[in-house]
Amino acid sequence: MTSYPSDSIYTSTISPTNKNQDLPTTTSPPEDIERNMSPSNPFVAAKHALEKAHLIPDVIPTSFASHWQPTILFTIVYSRRNSIHFGADVPQSEVLDEPSIKFDQLSEEEEDKFRDKKEADLLPVAGRNHGGVGGVGGGEEEDRRYTLVLTDPDAPSRSEPKNREWRHWIVQGLKPNGLGNEFKKTKEAITMYYPPSPPEGSGPHRYTFLLFQEPNGGYTIPPHAPEHDDIPSKRGHWNAMHFAEQNRLKLVGVTYFTVEVTK
Repeated sequence: MTSYPSDSIYTSTISPTNKNQDLPTTTSPPEDIERNMSPSNPFVAAKHALEKAHLIPDVIPTSFASHWQPTILFTIVYSRRNSIHFGADVPQSEVLDEPSIKFDQLSEEEEDKFRDKKEADLLPVAGRNHGGVGGVGGGEEEDRRYTLVLTDPDAPSRSEPKNREWRHWIVQGLKPNGLGNEFKKTKEAITMYYPPSPPEGSGPHRYTFLLFQEPNGGYTIPPHAPEHDDIPSKRGHWNAMHFAEQNRLKLVGVTYFTVEVTK
């Protein structure tokens, strides 16, 4: 199992509010984030880390976060880099290709110890093998699908995020592949992947991945919805949490990394 907090990616979500602070730019989890992660409970640690990174409230509204906690821990994997740590500073050249997503594995003992019992009948924690893989076993759990969103709340810069949020990627219909701790795509992306491309000299951008559980039966995006528009000039001024509310999506996990292009 992945160790916590320093060797893992955690989970997160999105909001329209704004806090203007500089981000640490380290290749491992920033020290102020790492110090506030409790290795004894990775779900609580994940939420605390989002608060320290100011993704709560910049991406996830405080009013929502006050009654929310992650229930899935996941990792983003790029072919040029492999797994990316939570809050890591990543060279732009390593995130050009569309990534994959993996569950972080938890043992049954860890799941029983850490998981919020109120969530027990809502969502399996990734990693428990109930006749399946990746936290999905038999019955209704096999039919669960997930939507992954990649958004940038720091467009064109964190100090002046007038284009917040900038929509980089939306893919729906993800399901555990039954062979390991990975998701597989069952549908074409709603928004095609656009790699992180912060303007030169705009500082570090927090590229935020939000994982949502889809409603039973899935959901359909109207043909003329803005999420289908892949033109770069049409991707800004978007709101992931509003998109989730419109489509009855349940936020279950979040992670992020930063990319900066210097002059």
